Amino acid sequence: MPDFKVGDKVSWGSQAGGCHTKKAGKILLVLQPGVRPLAALETYVGTLGGVFKTYITHAIDARTLPRKTESYIIEVPAKGKGKARLYWPLVSRLVKED
Repeated sequence: MPDFKVGDKVSWGSQAGGCHTKKAGKILLVLQPGVRPLAALETYVGTLGGVFKTYITHAIDARTLPRKTESYIIEVPAKGKGKARLYWPLVSRLVKED
């Protein structure tokens, strides 16, 4: 399994409603096995000061159950003037970009 670090650019494919989409962004957080993404983000937000918890909880597309292996929160920039979105994709689908 590839080893990624904060700031690495990655991409992956997703599918919804029969449409395939390629998503690309950078690694925002590395989650250790057993850590819930929202718990890790609450800790991260506490270090930023200016980011509101409500934005973070609505910005992430993630289940609440932790994974048994290391995983990553990915920040995908918005198209246009919108806010970035956070994702928690399966590590096996991530591809490191240059």
